[in-house]
Formats: sequence, C-alpha cells, structure tokens
Amino acid sequence: TTATPKVTPAPTHTTIPTTSTSTPTLKPKPTPKPSTSTPQVTIDCLSSSDDEYPPPPKPEPFKFLRVPMEDCGFPQIAALTSRPACALRYRPAFDTTHFLTNTNTNTKRRHTPTKAKRAFDARLQRWDPFWKVVHDLTPDLLCTTSAVTDTNPKNMDAKGFIEIAFQLPPSTHPALQNLNFATPALRTHTEGTRRVMVRCLPVQPPPKGYYKADTHLWPKGSAVMVLDGWLNTPTSNKNLRYLQLEQRRQQSHDYNLWKGMCAALDLTPHLQNPPSTPANCPIYKFNLVSRESTEYAFQIAI
Repeated sequence: TTATPKVTPAPTHTTIPTTSTSTPTLKPKPTPKPSTSTPQVTIDCLSSSDDEYPPPPKPEPFKFLRVPMEDCGFPQIAALTSRPACALRYRPAFDTTHFLTNTNTNTKRRHTPTKAKRAFDARLQRWDPFWKVVHDLTPDLLCTTSAVTDTNPKNMDAKGFIEIAFQLPPSTHPALQNLNFATPALRTHTEGTRRVMVRCLPVQPPPKGYYKADTHLWPKGSAVMVLDGWLNTPTSNKNLRYLQLEQRRQQSHDYNLWKGMCAALDLTPHLQNPPSTPANCPIYKFNLVSRESTEYAFQIAI
C-alpha cells in the first residue's frame, strides 16, 4: 500500500491593515510670497448690458428754491397749508444735463433706453393709449425723484424733488409739425394735435389684482417751476414761472388723505418756438418739489 501525500492548500494572500504607532511626519505648507502687483478690484454692477448707467453722483449742495407764499399756497399745491421759500439738499438720481445736446461732448453716445425706461414707457402707453409719443425729450434714461435729505428751515414739509433740463429740437424737426405754441392748454384735443406733455407715475407698479388703472399720477402736494434760459442765466429768476396742476387735494378731516383727479401738464404754452439752428435752441429746466417721499418717474415728450 502506497501512502498518498497530504496536499496543503495554497495560502490566500490577504492584506491586513496594521496600525502604526509612529506619528507621520507632515511637511509644512510653503508661505505665499507677498504680491508686489496692484490687486484687481471687481466692481459689482447692476447689469453688464450697454443700456445701464453708472451710479448717481455725490449729493449736490443746497438747492435754493425761491418760492413765494402766494405762488406755493392753496390751491397751487392743493394743500391746506402753504409752503414759504426754503432750501433743500438732495441726492440726484440721474444727470440733470444728460438730455442736452449742446453741452454733450460725446456726440457718438447712443440713445438706447434702459430696461426701466422701456417698462415705464410701456405703462404710459398701455393706460393712456390716446397719446402717442412722437419725440421723447427724455429718451434713454429714467428720470426719477430724489428724496430730500435736509431742509432749511427744518420744519419744511418737502420730501421729494426732481430737476430735468431739456431742450426742444429745431423748428425744422418733423416732430414740431402741427405744434402750435400759441394755443393755450385745453381739456380736449382733436386727433393729430401735438403738444409737449409732462407725465409721471410711481416707479413701483401696482400689485397684481389692483382694481385701479395705472394712469398718470402727481406726487402729493406738487409744486412745479419752469425756468427758461437756464444755461445762460442759471441764477436768474426773471424767467421763472410757477405752474398750477390738476392734482389730488389734501382732505381737512385727514391730513394724510389726498383725493381727486390728476391731469398731465401741458407745457406747450409755456415754451417758445425754437429756431432752425440747433445750437440756438433754448434750454428749459423743469423743477418739482412735493410732500411725498415715494419715488416717481417722469417723462417730457411731444
């Protein structure tokens, strides 16, 4: 009998992790060398599109409004108390001389409306379809009121202010056809009549489901002043005119309640027929001070 040799199975190679008692050596990270170049600054803009403008400039110094009491009392501002002459400080929301062609050195600037301007014009066109804009004197930038930061005297009730410098096109411009500056402001107009109108709306549109139309609305207690020849005589008040508006009136039983209808301002009888030379066209300044801090947007157009 031959004995069969015992076969031992081959061992299975299994790697068993072992815990080392020695502490591993960590190499220190290299210290970054200080950079000698100028660091790059990233500016966070509202939008990178071409139709946006830089932030507003710094607050301007005091703007003195020489408003006599008889010109700024009831019913001119439709308030129960009058507002005498005052001085105010505000932060302009846009460049006042942005729409002037004679003082604009960049003649290649494109008049591209901003998104806010296009939305504002669409609101006016939707709720006031009987007026069609032929030539916008505030074409590409949204003109909004500025909050008054300080008044002198301190007890003056002036909360909103706006200043717009605008210029009519020359008399040869097609937009001035059928535009009669001698015709006074009327309540009704025939088809094809052209007028220089001022309209405004709150910047914040009404919420969805609002039951009232989003039509023209003046700020509460608005006082309007128009100055012509502003570029040549900026400190002269001989051409300053105070205009009366059809606006909401303050109620005697509740001073915070203002009721009534608002009508757009017809500036045509207060302007002059411009000459044929663009360089000689007069420059006008539209000022409005109100008793409401809500932000409003304005449009001056033919």
